[in-house]
Amino acid sequence: MINYFKAFWFLIVLKAFTGVLLLISYVKGVDLIFLFKVPLILSILVIIIFHIQFKIYKGFIFYLFLVFTILSVLVSIYFGNDLSMKTISHLYGVLMAVFGVSFGRAFAKNYSKKMDYLVDKYIGYLFWVSAGIMVVYYYFYYVAGVIEYFGFDSELPLVIAFFLGLNKRFYTLVSILLLFFSGKRSPLISSLVMVLLLWNKNFRILSPKSFTIAVIIGSMAVGGVWYAYQRDFLWRYESLLSVDLYNEDSFYIATSGRSAEFVGVYKHMNAEPVRWAVGSGLGGSYFIDIIRGDYEERYQHYTHLSILSYVFLFGVIFTLLLLTYMFRLFYKNYKYVSNKYYLALVVTFIGAFFGASMLVDPTFWVLLGINSYMVVAGKDDLIVIGNEKSQV
Repeated sequence: MINYFKAFWFLIVLKAFTGVLLLISYVKGVDLIFLFKVPLILSILVIIIFHIQFKIYKGFIFYLFLVFTILSVLVSIYFGNDLSMKTISHLYGVLMAVFGVSFGRAFAKNYSKKMDYLVDKYIGYLFWVSAGIMVVYYYFYYVAGVIEYFGFDSELPLVIAFFLGLNKRFYTLVSILLLFFSGKRSPLISSLVMVLLLWNKNFRILSPKSFTIAVIIGSMAVGGVWYAYQRDFLWRYESLLSVDLYNEDSFYIATSGRSAEFVGVYKHMNAEPVRWAVGSGLGGSYFIDIIRGDYEERYQHYTHLSILSYVFLFGVIFTLLLLTYMFRLFYKNYKYVSNKYYLALVVTFIGAFFGASMLVDPTFWVLLGINSYMVVAGKDDLIVIGNEKSQV
């Protein structure tokens, strides 16, 4: 069983190397970005093969997706959705969620000191790979000027969650700074939320040590922001702060095109109001009108906002039930707020609000399965107490 778990975490490290594909695209103009799907698909295969040997866990997520997938089939027949790759894509997302949660549950239930050590080691590799690729991007963007686009995604938010759980403050600070200068706003926001969670739980301003750390970090942060602002490195953040809600183009820039998807889904659902309750059905799609001419007008079967995608596919009722379940886990496991797996779920959940990760990446669902087990785990169970002796 442990070999399946090792393979999954190894593939998370492999996923970080997809940043090289983005660098090649920026610098050489060779589009190999589609290969980013390889480690994701391999992860799903590992999870599915695991369940050929071991039983699937039938909890709330299993029955929630089962009921609404059956309903979605009926809805797709009612609306006359074609059987296409869109249908396959939607089914892929359903299977990923159900099997991912079950895999995470098994991982937590069979957690051992050896597995704890291996995961921390892989997270260390993930940091060095992500940081190395990010530094290369900085060189080509800030120094050589070869790359014009300001924005580079990475696996650093997940790394930060584990570093915070392991109390690795120096590496956490370095990772946050790397994120800040990458130009990606949602990973930075999700990481800062984790920091605030721990701050609220553990910080004591009257403690000389805490006060000194706060002054040092605060000074470094202010200095870094000021330096970046003076050299116009923060235009992407400025576009968010200066957004004009009555200017469609301004709103599009500030949301990185997400506004066009929101409008498309809104119009699509309102065309048949029953869709708000039952969704669009498997294989459904909506018309998206890109206003800035970056892409052609087209029909799309997902959005870059995971929660909005579930509203589009399964409806508001399903989405509210899913969110209620998630927030219940967050509440029940808040006593483990310093736990790396709790923080990792928080950061991937927040990231899903700004991206499509819940639809394509099993990591969130595996972490959800881990946290579902933590609710019933004993207080001395290794999955909840962890091992803080691991080093990067």
